[in-house]
Amino acid sequence: MNANLLVEANSEEPAAVSGKWCTVSVMPDPLTGERFNVGVVFQDSKRKLHWKLLDSTAAFRCLYGEDGESNLRYLVSAIQEHLQHHGSFRSPSSQILFGQRAYAAGDDAESILDELYQTMVSIRDHGDPSDAEPLRAPTLSTMDLRKKVTRLARDRDPNMVDRVFRRDPVALHDAKEAPHLLDLQIFAEPDLTHRSTRFGSIVSVYSTAQITRGYYLNAGALSLINAQDILGNGGHGAFFILRPPEGTTGYTSSIVNEIDEQIDRAVFPFQREARRRVRIISTDSPEELTEEAIDFALR
Repeated sequence: MNANLLVEANSEEPAAVSGKWCTVSVMPDPLTGERFNVGVVFQDSKRKLHWKLLDSTAAFRCLYGEDGESNLRYLVSAIQEHLQHHGSFRSPSSQILFGQRAYAAGDDAESILDELYQTMVSIRDHGDPSDAEPLRAPTLSTMDLRKKVTRLARDRDPNMVDRVFRRDPVALHDAKEAPHLLDLQIFAEPDLTHRSTRFGSIVSVYSTAQITRGYYLNAGALSLINAQDILGNGGHGAFFILRPPEGTTGYTSSIVNEIDEQIDRAVFPFQREARRRVRIISTDSPEELTEEAIDFALR
């Protein structure tokens, strides 16, 4: 291992990035207690997690057969989902084990992970990756995202959530008093501190299914367009979009390009001068999206 990677915390030359790291391993059979390192996790000084996991479980096939490999593939996918959705070292399963944390530092998180991975994950180079099924791509549905955002926001300010976050469609009446039910997760009418109505739609494109992504993007955009047409200059809107983190297992470059194109098409109407009162917030973090939603609701 590079001597510059694991350095003393009191080094005279402070590293560009430092934090704690650990191995993450799986135990295929709890009865035997055998465990295999399948990745490494690094938490930087700002408490953001970075990780690198096996991208193929082909090496396990000769040890456990196809059924055993399938179970291991599921465990590695479960680790990926846990790290992305929960961002903690707390194991989601007795068969998933996080090692003892230690100090590490280097030029950037990626180089730290690369070197730790090469050192700690010995099974990475065994087996034929082209002969194995790809790891299951993690997803986060629009419904689950909305629940997560509401839960995170409620932890911060329960009164605000009850006031501006909506579980049911919002009824707005147009100039002819015709009612329109709009799927808006954020809706707050003017009050003593806000002169305009705030409305927002929350959707997830964290999915490999093109039709699912398109449905929620189009539905969200349409609700915002209708709300803006009804409220006019008396309203400010926001479109909150969750996308998969860069490098997520199962999200090939072609899928990422599809997602980018779908987002571009959905938000295009809001680039016109007449509709620029709708903000576009696109992020790969549910926590960041929640903070943006809270800021929008309260500003």
